[in-house]
Amino acid sequence: TEALGCLAKIVRACAGSEAVQLYLQEMLPSICSLGLSAKLGQALTDITTALPSTLKEVQKRLMEVIHQTLAPERPACPPAKERKRGQDAASTELDDKLVALEMLASFSFRDHACLVALVRGTVVEYLKDGSPQLRKT
Repeated sequence: TEALGCLAKIVRACAGSEAVQLYLQEMLPSICSLGLSAKLGQALTDITTALPSTLKEVQKRLMEVIHQTLAPERPACPPAKERKRGQDAASTELDDKLVALEMLASFSFRDHACLVALVRGTVVEYLKDGSPQLRKT
């Protein structure tokens, strides 16, 4: 996770470099496969601020991961945090969903075509969830 912060700093420092943009495009699938976390969200925000041309691709990848986490018919992405000793799968799944909802609220998804469909088809269901944490998020 420290690597995400370092990557964001490198991108900011070399924002005008075409090579950095190409490397970032190659790394993006791996970055998004790490699972959702606040550090991932911050790193991607920093990267898209430094390189606005990457926003659409980052939005697409991040939206896919968020959808996989929130949509019950699909398998969840890797856990947002490593499971603590004694932490059960239901607790980890709840943590993952909370992080996904927080990222959906905080990351810039402006002009993303799938946002309305995701909110209407998936996120609205969490307003009825039994977990007060999920409803609040």
